[in-house]
Amino acid sequence: MGKIKMGTQESMKELFLSKKNKVLEYWHEFLSIKQIIDHCRFSHGMKVLDIGGGITSILHFLLSTQNTLIDPLINDYKEVYEKTEIELVEGYGENLPFTENSFDVVFCTNVIDYSKDPLKIMREAKRVLKEDGKFVLIFKEDKKLEKKLKLREWGIEYISMFKWIGLKNYLLDILPYKKEQGRLFILSPKVKKFDKIENFNYQTRARFEEMLNLIGDASGKISLNIGVGPYQLVKNAKTLDILPELKPDILYDLNNTKEKIPLEDNSIDIIIAGEVIEHIRYPIFFLDECRRILKEDGKMVLSTPNICSLKNRFKMLFGQLPQHCCYPIYERKENYGHVKDFNLDALKKLFKLANLNLEKVRTNGIVIRQIPIFPRRFLPVTFGECFIIELKKETKK
Repeated sequence: MGKIKMGTQESMKELFLSKKNKVLEYWHEFLSIKQIIDHCRFSHGMKVLDIGGGITSILHFLLSTQNTLIDPLINDYKEVYEKTEIELVEGYGENLPFTENSFDVVFCTNVIDYSKDPLKIMREAKRVLKEDGKFVLIFKEDKKLEKKLKLREWGIEYISMFKWIGLKNYLLDILPYKKEQGRLFILSPKVKKFDKIENFNYQTRARFEEMLNLIGDASGKISLNIGVGPYQLVKNAKTLDILPELKPDILYDLNNTKEKIPLEDNSIDIIIAGEVIEHIRYPIFFLDECRRILKEDGKMVLSTPNICSLKNRFKMLFGQLPQHCCYPIYERKENYGHVKDFNLDALKKLFKLANLNLEKVRTNGIVIRQIPIFPRRFLPVTFGECFIIELKKETKK
């Protein structure tokens, strides 16, 4: 769990003791400490736990809270913590020796990447957190690890993608820095509806912004969020999802063609389906059902990846699979990944077959490493990474 090998502990102690202020600079520059403080709202007497924080734990800089550090190498760090009031516990994140509902905030920074059982750390963190607590999770970007962590079982309050470097290199001013992609999640034990789009990375935020523009004023209207998990673009909307842990209003499998969506005909004003249709084996059945439950003057706003985006065209030119293409099946168990790929032409044919009028098409632009490289309002939609679409019922003539 420790971030530094035993052979480097002494040198790291010396570095930290001589450059403590620079460690705080590191948290500000790379690890979004301002956003963490804004969300966790530390106050006097709050109980904070750091799992595997090592020598340079964030707890050094939280002076008004009751702090506990657990680490398997804690005996090697005691000298660093002699003049602090931080409680030191020898142990592992996979088996926390604390009672349920003990802590207001739990940190886990660059630790879960090295665990043999990362999901056990997640469950232990949830167990010891209070109901309104926060879990600050930082790790190197790893899509396989992210899936293992089952983040949809948490309330997602903040997400950030960033570039960071090794702390030791930063303290020693070793240039050039080798930067790695990192991920920051601030989670709550309870699954919550998430409606703060500014807390997402640019790519997702741009998609949500375009969807909200097409949704327009939803006040006083009956809305349905389909398959959006904990992300709620329209407040007070009904929710439909396949995952019971998200506690949707309607528990329904969109791949079930034998049963209709349990809603009356012509009962919904607005349907929102962000990044859903590419997961559905029979999209025409899904669209038929959406058309059935839409009111005559209602609208549907959906988004889906563009398999023929400009970025994907370049990837294929060099023999690589497009981003977000149908996932190969590497496992025998059920796979809820992408099962359909769409370009704009395929979508138009599908909508026509479902008797839905294509009213507007938008894109979230071209993004490389979360940096937009071309203003999306001037970009041909067929070049963008994602389609954001408004549909209406085809009127009878």
